[in-house]
Amino acid sequence: QADCIILSPGSIYSSLVATLLPVGMKQAIVNSNAQIIYVAAQAYDRTGETGPQTLSSSVAVLEQYLPRPIDTIIYSGTELTREQQRQYDEKNWIVVESDVHNIVPGHRLVSADFENPDGGRSAEKLGVILKGLL
Repeated sequence: QADCIILSPGSIYSSLVATLLPVGMKQAIVNSNAQIIYVAAQAYDRTGETGPQTLSSSVAVLEQYLPRPIDTIIYSGTELTREQQRQYDEKNWIVVESDVHNIVPGHRLVSADFENPDGGRSAEKLGVILKGLL
């Protein structure tokens, strides 16, 4: 009965795909009228993580496990500052390429700044963005 299903930043395989695998999850999504929103991470931890290094690949992987396409994709459309890049380098994070031109048409694309000034995602900024969409 939800209005939306939000797939938030996290490791594609061990966090996001893992939430779609339990028995009954696909059927629940099929039976739902909720819009599916994917909040794409700008980076991921390269230590022990594997995953797509482009936004389009991340969307394609998720849609392999979803029973219907993602409706809205929120991605960081901002360049990292020198400080943010330094923080990402220190954390050993890989920046994901925002190759929106490679995403299959039909998705609503929302470019937004939801980075903390010192790197990482800002829950407050993301909350404002989601509230504006809903």
